[in-house]
Amino acid sequence: MRRKYNYKTVKQLSVTVLSFMVVSALLDAKGLVAWAERLDPGVIRTLSLPVVTKLDQMTEPLKLSSIRQPIVAFLHDTAPSEPQGVVNQGDATVAQTSPTNITTTAPKQKVSETDFASINVPINTALPAEFAQLNNNTPITIALAGDSMMAVGLSSSIQNHFANDKNLKFVKASKAATGLTRPEIFSWPINYPKMIGQNQPNLVIVAIGANDAQDIDIQGRVIHYGEPEWFAIYEKHMTEYLDIISQNNAKVIWIGLPVMRLQKFNKKLELMNKFTYQVTKNYPNVTWYNPNHIFAGENGEYKEFGTGTDGKNIQIRSGDGIHLTNGGAMLMVPSLFSWYNPPTHSEDTGTSP
Repeated sequence: MRRKYNYKTVKQLSVTVLSFMVVSALLDAKGLVAWAERLDPGVIRTLSLPVVTKLDQMTEPLKLSSIRQPIVAFLHDTAPSEPQGVVNQGDATVAQTSPTNITTTAPKQKVSETDFASINVPINTALPAEFAQLNNNTPITIALAGDSMMAVGLSSSIQNHFANDKNLKFVKASKAATGLTRPEIFSWPINYPKMIGQNQPNLVIVAIGANDAQDIDIQGRVIHYGEPEWFAIYEKHMTEYLDIISQNNAKVIWIGLPVMRLQKFNKKLELMNKFTYQVTKNYPNVTWYNPNHIFAGENGEYKEFGTGTDGKNIQIRSGDGIHLTNGGAMLMVPSLFSWYNPPTHSEDTGTSP
């Protein structure tokens, strides 16, 4: 028996959905531009970028983005509140100008010219004993840097875990929808110093790279991800970033990418992990940390659920199969801070048991 649909109901639903899409596009035209700019070079990017750029130019005089901000703030009730005392430099206005007074380092071994793809990345990557020296600083200034892999889940989990610990000072230096592949869109070597301001971190925890496994367009010439030239370019971008965040003898924890749900995407990022693991070996103060001792199954497979800090089964990955949940991110805190000796007087520490 053929089901009959109410024409008016279907039409009303279609109009409602279309209206919602139009309003969303108008309120976040700049977000659409950023999305189009980060697409892999190809037909979709070529067609969509001029359209959304024109839309952004048309809506800019209307200042619709000012309407979107309070709406997002009202709807975004899933993220935990930011603890008091956190230095929020990460939301500062950033510029796309050439960096000045950047300390350079001696030439390093070019990983892109080695057989890094054959490297087996260790699962258990404990922090070296030298990290205990961080306890000599009062307070200990820690920059939480990277893309949405830091901004979503991990940053807030670390801050909330140590919410009342006056011995730790956190500086936010993360920005979603960024990476190291496309500095013409967002340059980390330029903007990281602006994010930390006058702070001089003793430790920088970095989670970045989930957006980077994409082709690069250089004046119309496409360099595909995985090609030797691609990794030569990425190595240059990565070392520029590492040179800056490791200044003033800052220690760095570079968090590798967790296993991803989509197999094709995961294969790309497995190669990325091998590459970044090798690059960080050129830096004595940088430790590459593998999160997959927590987020991968016994055979290295993706898992959505795991055992929480309270011993209960919890969701550890978000619905997109990429990011971490707050509960999942919290599972990394003990190993990331295994070096830390909190003050003995209880009033100065707010660490969870």
